[in-house]
Amino acid sequence: GDSNLQKLREFMIEKKKRPSQNSKDKYEKSLGIWLSNQTKNYKNFKYCMKEGSERRKKWEELVKEFPEHFMTDEEIWDSNLQKLREFMIEKKKRPSKTSKDKDEKFIGKWLGTNGQNYNNFDRCMQQGSERRKKWEEFMKEFPEHFMTDEEIWDSNLHKLLSLIHI
Repeated sequence: GDSNLQKLREFMIEKKKRPSQNSKDKYEKSLGIWLSNQTKNYKNFKYCMKEGSERRKKWEELVKEFPEHFMTDEEIWDSNLQKLREFMIEKKKRPSKTSKDKDEKFIGKWLGTNGQNYNNFDRCMQQGSERRKKWEEFMKEFPEHFMTDEEIWDSNLHKLLSLIHI
């Protein structure tokens, strides 16, 4: 119990990530499985994670120490949307999913996946969903980066015509 908690803490300090239960590394995999089990036990108030238990308190301290590793899916999605927003404000362009910069590449791939989900009404982007509403608000902030091919063509024609009339 406590030794695994300490091993988990040390792993997250050293690797700056949560251990994966799907890792090929046996040590990381075993820590990842333990982490998954403890997370379930905490969520369901089971076994050593009952309300008021010492282990539950220690778990809560760990979560406070590494909040970025214990974010909900919604918090992660919101954080990625904010990273995308900041990138587009600073760089005045969409991030490239083929960039050599790993941060730009990650957020570029994330943009592509969420754009596809939006267009196809997939996953959490179904009609009326909270994420869909957030995505639509985001696209309104950067209309020039979310134009259809037709809108781009019309915009280019308008630019050309304005140059001809000068």
